Amino acid sequence: MRLQEIEIGFPAASNTEFAFNRRLIDEKRAPDDVWLQVLVQAREDLIERTFESLIGRKRPSIHLYNSTSPAQRRIVFGKSKEEIVRVAVRGAKWIKDRFATPQRHGSHAPVFAGRFSDDGS
Repeated sequence: MRLQEIEIGFPAASNTEFAFNRRLIDEKRAPDDVWLQVLVQAREDLIERTFESLIGRKRPSIHLYNSTSPAQRRIVFGKSKEEIVRVAVRGAKWIKDRFATPQRHGSHAPVFAGRFSDDGS
């Protein structure tokens, strides 16, 4: 059995996770044809840090997320459903814009997929 994709963590969450990503890439511990997947919240500072952790990787896969539960929307963000969707769209645009800068991140396109669901709340 051979893995095609490995979820390697949340590099913007801590220096330990960031260093782990860099070590995998710098020491070529994952084959070039394996997608390395990372997780990041829809926040520009975290997206930028995530990109720094992936420099030099030909096949990154970025899993962008934004909490959408009613409690998170109301208590943490103080935003409506529509505002939360705008946060997610803005995060996706930041990622797309960074991949469109070949001198910084290479010319390889990311896996780019998105889905919005409505939990009825």
